Amino acid sequence: MSTTSTTDLTPAQAREALAAAEKEKGEAQGLADALAERARDGDPDVTPAKLAEARQLADFAELRITAAERKLTAAEAADRAARAEQLAADARQLVTDDDHGPLAEAIRDAAAAVNALIDVAQARSNRIRSINQRIRALEGEFEQVGAPGDLALHHGVARHPEGTIVTGQPMVTLLSAAELVAAAVRLATGQDKLSEGELSQAFDGPDATLGRVMKAMPSLAEEWRHSPEEWACMGRSAQAHALSTRRAPVGVKAPDPASAHPHHATREGR
Repeated sequence: MSTTSTTDLTPAQAREALAAAEKEKGEAQGLADALAERARDGDPDVTPAKLAEARQLADFAELRITAAERKLTAAEAADRAARAEQLAADARQLVTDDDHGPLAEAIRDAAAAVNALIDVAQARSNRIRSINQRIRALEGEFEQVGAPGDLALHHGVARHPEGTIVTGQPMVTLLSAAELVAAAVRLATGQDKLSEGELSQAFDGPDATLGRVMKAMPSLAEEWRHSPEEWACMGRSAQAHALSTRRAPVGVKAPDPASAHPHHATREGR
């Protein structure tokens, strides 16, 4: 007759076997206790052999519980090892299958769209500011000739910290490029794709976020990396930004703080 190996049991099967053994022990112990109580009551049908047999069955049932517990431990260990092995295989496959190509292409498309949005937003803002500057200049002229407020009263135009006002029309409101980029991102994500908290965390330090992405995607970083020629023409602020976002030319490292302030000489070097 074939027997089932300990490792052939699944954890669920082993738990069922343990439950059955515990039930069997409860029944056997209950029978032994009942026979013992009948013997105390003077029942002549309870013999030493019957009582011993019942107690032996209860003891044996206890051993079966121990065996079932060991099988459960072994089954859980085997199951855990199997799942760990499968997880390791899946992780190795993830490394093999992880293609940055589609992700990089989507980032390029999004960056191009953001750049176009910024161009449109800045052109609009510049036009509003230009009109407001002209309004301010002409307001000054009206004040000089003793007619302050005449431009708004008779010509219906006025400047406002948030835009340009034309009487009878909605105010043309200044909207920064950053606001519009944030609005576009929020429209694209909605609440079902990205939470406000996730976006706030990513946008709280955009340079740090960009640097992390570049570190995780070397191919993208290589594509957007500044050339040595570009680096040579960049100011310190631009170079620091390139370093923090991992877009500096290969081999360029952050300057040593001590070397950046040579006049802070040590006592020994004076």
